[in-house]
Amino acid sequence: MANIHQRNFIVRWSELDANGRFGLEHYLRYLIETAYDWGESLDLGHQAYERLGIYWLIRETELLVECFPRHTEEISLMIWMNQWQRVRGVRSFRITNQEGVLYAQGSQKIVVMDVHTLRPTKLADDVIGRFRLENPEQVVVRDLLRTPPTSQILYKKERFVNWTDLDAQNHVNNVVYVNYARDLVNEYLNTQSENAIKTPSRYVHIEYQSPAIWQEGLTLSLFENGHDNELKYYRIQATRPDGSPIMVCVLGVEI
Repeated sequence: MANIHQRNFIVRWSELDANGRFGLEHYLRYLIETAYDWGESLDLGHQAYERLGIYWLIRETELLVECFPRHTEEISLMIWMNQWQRVRGVRSFRITNQEGVLYAQGSQKIVVMDVHTLRPTKLADDVIGRFRLENPEQVVVRDLLRTPPTSQILYKKERFVNWTDLDAQNHVNNVVYVNYARDLVNEYLNTQSENAIKTPSRYVHIEYQSPAIWQEGLTLSLFENGHDNELKYYRIQATRPDGSPIMVCVLGVEI
């Protein structure tokens, strides 16, 4: 069915992190590739975007990892739209192994933008109809961005945007922000324990508030954001030196 799209991936050695586990950010890289394939399958690929004068903007992503795939393992990513209203929607995704065992799942909030005005724009009914699905399954994870953090800053770091952080739209790639968050949490945890680097991340919820560009200075601030029986949550906020927001992220690491 065209409006439920699936793509398979083989886990590569370079996608394992220092823990020897599949890096959290690669789930999101796979998601981006699958979403673009999905658009192509519906005749809504790059050429169609240019013709319509639009582009997609990801505003928010939430992902919970249940299992980590092994090197050379084949995994499947399935994506579908479960909600659309005027200029914005929510798409859900699920990653499984070839036996159907759940590895990860989550959702993304997206907006369609006009390339000339850089403002949200409404898609024609026949265009958005290509994504519509009768009685779509809802994927609700945890939505921890709405949980307020502690007011005390645990750790702070200044950094600049590197050239390699940019994507084809000439601003920091969505996935790179997750790496910023992981680096910050691991640096803080390693000030507390030399073994903290072995603590893997299994949850991420990130909201993109404004684009960051090459050589721009960022301030990354870390706060506690609660815990449950499995994970401890940290909130990471990225701002410009003047305090204007760039992104906010909640990262969950194993206790």
